[in-house]
Amino acid sequence: MKKIKKLILALGLTSLVQTSYADGFNTLDLIGDSVADMPDCLEYKANKLVLKMVMTFFGPEFFWTLNVSHNSPNWLTMTHNELSDIPFTEYNIILGKPYEKISEIGLQTALSSKSEIGGGRYKYENWGDHQAVQFTETTVIGHPGSMILQMFGIGGLKADGYWVGSGKDKYWHQCKTNGCLEEQNTEVGQGIRESLKNKPPLSKKQVVSKKMSYLTNWKNGKYTNEIFELMDIKAIHDQLKNFQALNSFFQNFGMTFNATAASVGAKFDRVFCPMDIAPYVPYYLSGFDAISWRGGYPVTDPEFSKIILNPLSQDIIGTKVKDPLLKMSFYEQWGHIYPREGSANIQNSAKLAAVAAYRANSVLSDKKRSPLRIYRKPFENTVGVWNKSFPKHNKTTPCAKSSACHRNIANTGIAIQDKGKYAFTSWPRYSCDLADGMTILKIPVNIYITSKVPE
Repeated sequence: MKKIKKLILALGLTSLVQTSYADGFNTLDLIGDSVADMPDCLEYKANKLVLKMVMTFFGPEFFWTLNVSHNSPNWLTMTHNELSDIPFTEYNIILGKPYEKISEIGLQTALSSKSEIGGGRYKYENWGDHQAVQFTETTVIGHPGSMILQMFGIGGLKADGYWVGSGKDKYWHQCKTNGCLEEQNTEVGQGIRESLKNKPPLSKKQVVSKKMSYLTNWKNGKYTNEIFELMDIKAIHDQLKNFQALNSFFQNFGMTFNATAASVGAKFDRVFCPMDIAPYVPYYLSGFDAISWRGGYPVTDPEFSKIILNPLSQDIIGTKVKDPLLKMSFYEQWGHIYPREGSANIQNSAKLAAVAAYRANSVLSDKKRSPLRIYRKPFENTVGVWNKSFPKHNKTTPCAKSSACHRNIANTGIAIQDKGKYAFTSWPRYSCDLADGMTILKIPVNIYITSKVPE
């Protein structure tokens, strides 16, 4: 896999880095990161050999398939001091100002006051002289790289169509996208279909109206497709399609996968597990969740009181550091997961960002929604392995094993961004059987096809 990573860097990443902004990043930057980090972060593993049965006209048919698990770059979690200063530049230009305006109106209405949206940031020279509580906003959206595993397979780029019928009636059905994404009943499918519509360009007034309408509806729990009128996800498909480095990676991956499947006689209908995350769609916006994100305990997360009030609770975010004088390691605590708010008693903005990012992704996994919390919908997989998307330099914390991805978000680097803007990619883990049917027997195999992500 090291050869694959070198090939990716040679073919694609160097041309993308030049597009970066000093105080943020764009879609192409994110795609470049996902491509370059794929060998370190995918962690594709064959877990079990599974005996399946399907009923046919001639009776039961038995076959072997694989149960696999892998990560996918699905979540982009950003932290920023102001709601209208999101580090994702394209996103901020389109939604930043209206997001801030609606958030402020919402907070003022909830508190029956003229409170300004924003939190306190207090920094002092001498640690311990004063409280060092810092605050940050958090935005979680669908990552542009989430389309990669939907567009690519073991042979590289998926076909842009498929055969229908048989014999003389057999014909090729042409799709508009690779993997025929527009035919899927998913958010990605909805977004592609919206992008393919022939509609006249929106006027400036119409664009402003759609921004306000979409965000207002989102805040009130009505999720519309207007985001796909403002952000073109078909353009992401077209960028990925022409990125030769991805083809090269998945072709090499395919050779390893095929060899593994052949060695155990496994049949497969797919290579990656199904998922339904769409690029650009906001899933958590701390400005709309202002009461909980700013309230603190007991307003925030009272249902987790047993954890919050336990002085020995293990919901700790932090990492090991070495003392050069004592020549020993100790665990440095950056914060707790609960209560999930935007504040933490820590001065370092990079460490605060890691704590806040983890908390925001954790909120999205809450299946029992608190009446005070506002987020898109619950997901099973929101906290996976992590990598730092911005700033790009020093993406591994000192003392941690060098890697693009880490299981512990605190090991993704502590480089300071002057304006307090950070971004993390969360690669949630998915597990599934690669063919359908009734499961008869499972045999553990535990074979890693790509490298394991370090702590």
